[in-house]
Amino acid sequence: MVIFHIDLLGEILKFLEPKELALTLRTSKSFYTYGTIDSIWKDYCTLLFPYYTNGNYYNFIVTEIWNYLKIVEAFHQVISTVKSQFPSHSVYRSLEERGNRDMAMFYKNIYAKQDFEINPENILKEFKEETGVDMPTDLYQIYVTYDGQKYPGFFGTYRFYDNLTSLSFLPLKKALMNTSVPLFCLGESPYSDQQLLYDLTGELGKGIGALYYSMGSQNTYLHLSSNLAEYLHCYAGKISSGQIEIESKLINAFEWNDCCSDVTTEGIRITARSIFVPYLSSRERYAWAYQIGIEPNRPSQRWRLVTRTWNITDNNGRVDTVYRQPGVIGLFPEVYQGSKKVIYESCCILATPGGTMDGYFTFENMDDESITIDATVGVFRHQLPPGSSFVTYHHGLP
Repeated sequence: MVIFHIDLLGEILKFLEPKELALTLRTSKSFYTYGTIDSIWKDYCTLLFPYYTNGNYYNFIVTEIWNYLKIVEAFHQVISTVKSQFPSHSVYRSLEERGNRDMAMFYKNIYAKQDFEINPENILKEFKEETGVDMPTDLYQIYVTYDGQKYPGFFGTYRFYDNLTSLSFLPLKKALMNTSVPLFCLGESPYSDQQLLYDLTGELGKGIGALYYSMGSQNTYLHLSSNLAEYLHCYAGKISSGQIEIESKLINAFEWNDCCSDVTTEGIRITARSIFVPYLSSRERYAWAYQIGIEPNRPSQRWRLVTRTWNITDNNGRVDTVYRQPGVIGLFPEVYQGSKKVIYESCCILATPGGTMDGYFTFENMDDESITIDATVGVFRHQLPPGSSFVTYHHGLP
C-alpha cells in the first residue's frame, strides 16, 4: 500500500542529509525505489559533478564516488604514511595547506557543508578555457580535493652531483600554464626539466589518461601507466611497504627492489640502487643515477676507502671498466664500529635502455696501511620502470 505520493515522499526525503538518506535506502525496497529518484539526487550531483546532466543521478553519484575514493585514497595513503613517520614533513604540510577538507569529507562520508573553498564549476570552466578540452573525471576528482603542492616532492626526489629532481604535484593554475595539449603537466621539478604528463586526448597511442615522463629529446616520451588511479595506487603501495623510503625532508625516489644489491665484506656493508633519468636521456643515450650506501656492519677493524673499481655493462654486453680510481666523488669514507653511514649519488650513461654495474671499493686499514681489502659492490641493474615503453609523438602533426 502506498501511503505517500512518490513526489511528496521525495520532497520529505530531501530533508535528510545524503548519508542519512543512503542509510534509509537500505530499510526497504519501497524506500529504495522512492529514495533514488532524480529529483532527490540531482542537486547533490550538480554540486559534485557539474558536468553531468543526463539523469539517473543516484547511480552516477555512487559510481563516481567509488572512482573518486580509488584515486584520492591513494593520495591519502601517501600523506598518512609520511605523517606517521614525520608529522611536520614538508610533503604532508604542502598538501594539507592546499587541500579542500570539506570536499574530501563530502565524498568520503557523502556528507559535508555546502560552502566549499574550491568551486567545482570554476575548475571545469578554467580547464576548458585553457585547453579546449573537457576536464577528465580523474583529474577533476583530484583537483577538487587537492590543488597541488606549495613545496616540491610529492612524486619523489633524487639527486646526483649538482642535478636535483624533486617532482611536484602542480597546482591547477601552474599546471595549465605548463600544459601543451594534448599533454597536461600534472607534475614537474622546479630544479630540472623532468615532467609527469597526462594525455588528455589519447593521441600518444596509449589511451586517454595515460601517464608519461618527458624525455631529453623532443617528441619522445616514456609511457608509465595506462591511467592515473593505477599509477597512484602503485606509488602509494611502494611507499607504504617501504620500497620507497620516507626521509626527514623528502620522499627518496631511489627504490629498494630486485634490481638493488646489498653485500657485506669484512663488516663493510655496501648497498646500491639506481633510477632512470628521463630528462637526460634519448633513444641513443640512456642516463641512470645510482645511490651507494657505505656503513659498518659489525666490523672488527677500522677501514678507509682509497679507490673504486667499476664494471659497467650494457644490454649488448659491452663493458666499460673504471679501475682503482681515487675515492668516490672526492670522498674517502671511513668505516668502523659506530661510524656514520655514508651515502653518495653518481650517474652513468649507457647506449642501451638497461644494463648492470658491479665492482669493489678498496679499503686500507686505518691502523696498518699495508693491509687492504676489496669490499664487493654486488651486481645492481639499471632498468626502466616496470611496464614502461618509449613513445614517439610529433606535436601538431597528423
